[in-house]
Amino acid sequence: MNVSAYTQTGYIQSTNKTTATKATSAYESTTSTQTPQTDTIEEKKEPTKATTEVQTETKERLTTEQEIQIKQQTAQITSETEKSSLATAIQESSQPQAMGRMAQMEEKYKDIYTPMPEKFSQEIEDLQTKLIRERYPDYLTFDEFAEKYLVPIESPTPEAEAKAKALQDAKMAESIRTEGPNQYNGGVPYVRDEERDAFIASIMRQYPNNTQDKYFSNLTNSPQRARAYNAAVYEGLEAGESLVDASAKAGQVQNTYIDNTEMFDEQFSRSRKFFHEYYDEVDKRAEEERQNTLKDPLPDQNPTKYNGTVLDLREYGFDREITTLVLLKSNNAMVASIQEQIKFFDFILKNQDIVQGKYEELDEKYKQQNGFDETIITPVKKDLPIAQRALEVFSKYEIFDN
Repeated sequence: MNVSAYTQTGYIQSTNKTTATKATSAYESTTSTQTPQTDTIEEKKEPTKATTEVQTETKERLTTEQEIQIKQQTAQITSETEKSSLATAIQESSQPQAMGRMAQMEEKYKDIYTPMPEKFSQEIEDLQTKLIRERYPDYLTFDEFAEKYLVPIESPTPEAEAKAKALQDAKMAESIRTEGPNQYNGGVPYVRDEERDAFIASIMRQYPNNTQDKYFSNLTNSPQRARAYNAAVYEGLEAGESLVDASAKAGQVQNTYIDNTEMFDEQFSRSRKFFHEYYDEVDKRAEEERQNTLKDPLPDQNPTKYNGTVLDLREYGFDREITTLVLLKSNNAMVASIQEQIKFFDFILKNQDIVQGKYEELDEKYKQQNGFDETIITPVKKDLPIAQRALEVFSKYEIFDN
């Protein structure tokens, strides 16, 4: 495997075949529940594209009477939701001492789970390292690995990259000479140890650290990210889930329902610094296109979003897309937003005939590339449990300070 000289955003590949890249994979996988997803969360995103062709058989059109029944059913969804267990959780949130639930859960599950701190904790990182090294003495944290085996690139220039590459090769050769061959310096072929990986992952889950705060130290919503994650873990444990499953859902709640804008902006800024030539070319082309548009304006500069690629369910009370998210900085506002999302998902799953009828009205070329199940039903089934868990989180815990 190739070791790479590192920057804050990337690596420069070395000609010396070493194991640094794969050596970091275990570290990265064990912190996956604390690592942000790289897909930007937008308020309104395009539906996921699929490659399957549209089904050749379509269901019969609904009769007028069936349409009326469906609309009546839609009108009842709100009242049904209010009677559900999720609505009960919302009512409970209006009771005093909302923060008390977090403290109660922390006490109840203290032998199973240590809550993620609102800021990075060196004490927790030291504890993680100590527990792992009791079984695997050669374990290195990422910072230790980077300091010992990697060479940073001083600036985003070809000369600096070449210098870092030469130093990297020399550093690996010196490591093999003085330490002997190992999986970190490439002297021994990397072989994944699943038992070791599983043990490290279990320690990271039981004693999570706020690594996002460590590597993105200026995040203003770091406390909210930690609170949402902890609350989601506790609700999973309350539901009888294993810590593995509860942590996985908690990561999805954290990265979906807490705004990631600041983190993505910083990631982009770091990336642009070291890949400036690519981004400069993108900016140049965008400006050329803008100037051409000003010279020869398009007939319609504000086309409707319902242009043959977006499911139109407005007549049933839903003016939104499958992936629409409204992220707010208020507990009550988030509860209301997630309620609307769940109501939308419920309608789709309970009325698949009418939804497929609306799907058949979409652009034919679009349907050839985006099947009904792959574009609508599957994403909704996947996202609904996360939305339900998020509703429990924001309705039972004080994630925001207001």
